[in-house]
Amino acid sequence: MLKISVVIPTFNAADTLERAVESCLQQNFTGYEIIIVDNNSTDETLRVARALADAHDVISVLQERKQGAAAARNTGARAARGEWLQFL
Repeated sequence: MLKISVVIPTFNAADTLERAVESCLQQNFTGYEIIIVDNNSTDETLRVARALADAHDVISVLQERKQGAAAARNTGARAARGEWLQFL
C-alpha cells in the first residue's frame, strides 16, 4: 500500500507546475503517488501535467470539470490510494 498521496489541484499553472512536482520528486522517501488535478485550465497546464506523468511513474493526471479548488481537491482525494493525504 502507498504511504502518501500528494494531490496537486491546478488552474492555469503551466508556468509553476513542474517546479511544484519536482519539489515532491526530490523528497527522499518512497511509497508515494502524485495526483495532478487540472481544474478547467485555459493555458498549457494539462499538457505540462501529462508530460510529467509520462516521465514519472508515480504521477497521474485527472481533470475536474466543476469550477473551483475544492472540486479539484475532492477529485484528487477520491482517487488517492495512500494511507496519508497531502495537498500541495
